[in-house]
Amino acid sequence: MRAFLPIIFLLFSTLQLSAQQKDIVKNEGITSTLHRASIGKLVFTDKAIHPTELKESDILSTYRLTNKSNLFITFFMDNSLTNYLHRLAPGSTLDELYNNGNFQFAFYVDDKLVYRENLHHGAGLPATKDTQTVVNKPLIDNQHMGRWWSQSMWNRFLMRGGDSVLTDGKHLLKIEVATYINNPGLQTGPLFASGQLALEVKRKPKINTDTVQLNIIKPYNGFPVSAEGFDRTKIKELRGNINEAVFKNITSVVVIKNGKLLIEEYFNGAGRDSLHDTRSVGKSFASTMTGIAQADGYLKSEDQTLKEFFNLKTFANYSPKKDAVAIKELLTMSSAFSGDDDDVNSPGNEENMYPTPDWVKFTLDLPLDTVKP
Repeated sequence: MRAFLPIIFLLFSTLQLSAQQKDIVKNEGITSTLHRASIGKLVFTDKAIHPTELKESDILSTYRLTNKSNLFITFFMDNSLTNYLHRLAPGSTLDELYNNGNFQFAFYVDDKLVYRENLHHGAGLPATKDTQTVVNKPLIDNQHMGRWWSQSMWNRFLMRGGDSVLTDGKHLLKIEVATYINNPGLQTGPLFASGQLALEVKRKPKINTDTVQLNIIKPYNGFPVSAEGFDRTKIKELRGNINEAVFKNITSVVVIKNGKLLIEEYFNGAGRDSLHDTRSVGKSFASTMTGIAQADGYLKSEDQTLKEFFNLKTFANYSPKKDAVAIKELLTMSSAFSGDDDDVNSPGNEENMYPTPDWVKFTLDLPLDTVKP
């Protein structure tokens, strides 16, 4: 029997290896010499570099992190995300893999776990999940804020403990990457990439208001310059903090008092003629338009409910409580629709909304949050 043990072990190992190598999709393989030498590593850079152009000399080992710093990660895999998920749930279809799993990230500061996230399944396109074996994403990109899921994840790390532990001084940042799938219970795959970076954090600048100059205001069409006084030191502190990127991507601070320009400061290359990506300011526009519609007789009151405008029984997750949702609840974001952009598992998370062709239908299809009053 002992003579057969090596053969049995070899056959078992061969079968096991064959099972591991059986992929559900074709990936792009090894893309560079650095990729081949770096499988399992996560590295940091201070600028965006395409993985095929990345060199050893670009990789950071230490970094001075200020409010103006950019920080990017690249991690190298021996397979694609979809195939990793297939190993976790070999009985799942491709759609089930796409809709139930993704990367899992763990953030450590000074060897202590600060934040772990199961990345929302909607982050990343299926084609990318199928083929990509090197992932290159920004954590901080001050010139292109909010474009990628990785930037939102970094912000969640800061909000959930990272900001309080990354005090000024020296720290060690470590990031680990695994996979997860809910199928139906949560399953987590093995760690497949990790990396660390020694940081010297300098995010609390001292503002010398004596060196800060305020803008000399010129009259604008319909707005003369005010002669009233204000606390110039406070505005200088504000300007100094914006210049030091404590408050990021601020383009302007304008105060109009009694129909006259009192304060007018511009930042980051903006001016009076600059156009803006208004995003949440759109809620103010919606409220203004609602008021105009009410004044012009198109709406009777902000207390009118959704049932007066939609047959909600034709949408998913119908509840009589949906019929009773008032316009004012939508305007104040106090309705019970289940939507939370800070919760990756929320049905109404923006990552779920973006790919849909009809955002009104997406919203009205949402269930109501039973926890909300």
